[in-house]
Amino acid sequence: MPRTLAAMLLLLGASAPVSAKLLCPPGRFMLHTQDARAAKLDGRELVLGEGKAEIMAACRAVKASGYHRPSGRWFFRVRAKWQRCAGRSLALRARFDLEDSAYCTRLTGVVRLGNRQTIPVVADRIPECGNGLREVGEQCDDGVETPCCGVDCRVKPGCPVACDRNFACADGEMCVYTCGQGGKCQPRSEVSCGVWPVCDCNEQAMYPNRCAAYEAGTGPLYAGPCRRYCLPGRAGDCAATEFCSTTVVNECERWQSSRPTIHPSICTAIPYTCEGKPDAPVCGCNGVTYRNDCELRRARMASYHLGPCS
Repeated sequence: MPRTLAAMLLLLGASAPVSAKLLCPPGRFMLHTQDARAAKLDGRELVLGEGKAEIMAACRAVKASGYHRPSGRWFFRVRAKWQRCAGRSLALRARFDLEDSAYCTRLTGVVRLGNRQTIPVVADRIPECGNGLREVGEQCDDGVETPCCGVDCRVKPGCPVACDRNFACADGEMCVYTCGQGGKCQPRSEVSCGVWPVCDCNEQAMYPNRCAAYEAGTGPLYAGPCRRYCLPGRAGDCAATEFCSTTVVNECERWQSSRPTIHPSICTAIPYTCEGKPDAPVCGCNGVTYRNDCELRRARMASYHLGPCS
């Protein structure tokens, strides 16, 4: 999930947990390569410090590019060159993996030997509590002690443990997701699953209840089937038993001209019958007063306002 340089610089002043998602902290990494030509580097420790890179017992610390000194973190890539390393000159070019569970914890790139041979390498971060990255075995890592995260990277009593598909909850717990806010571990016995189907956070899938959505690694955005968005007047957006209606009242001018409304239009089911529905007059975009919203939808009409037309 690459981000633009400008967006990152804009957010550099954010708190430690946020900035950790934009830049990668210094640390120690274990080098891996399957190429025999670089066998001396396999299993060596790469140390990225404050603007310097070192390969322990092979390449001394040298200045490396990619370090953002104001934040004390590394910016996507690391480039370093040694005149003498493991008996020859060597250059390293690598980028941080910014995807999901590997975020800032893996470097992938190449080393270039003195004779111009280019060899692929991978470097995995050695977990360290306090670096601002939540890694395997940690319940949290805010970089410093906070009201809910201790210096031992364990959540303090009374605070929930954050969870996602990369950090599962303990046995007997469930990861309860709130759309846009992530998940928190809760005892299964305290989770209310509900009895109605729900649409997931991405409005892509419907689940039989809230717990089914949680188990799938998402949360409920709203009850009922997922909405299908449409453009009034455009054929093929909705099924034959539906029509494209505005989601709010008083957008008649745009809706009638088949222009995109300010609020999304959605495919709305056409009722088969309105028998037994109570009287609750509503004014349609065509200036006709309907007995209730059901009759309005039966006429495939959007509403101008509640109550009879004046």
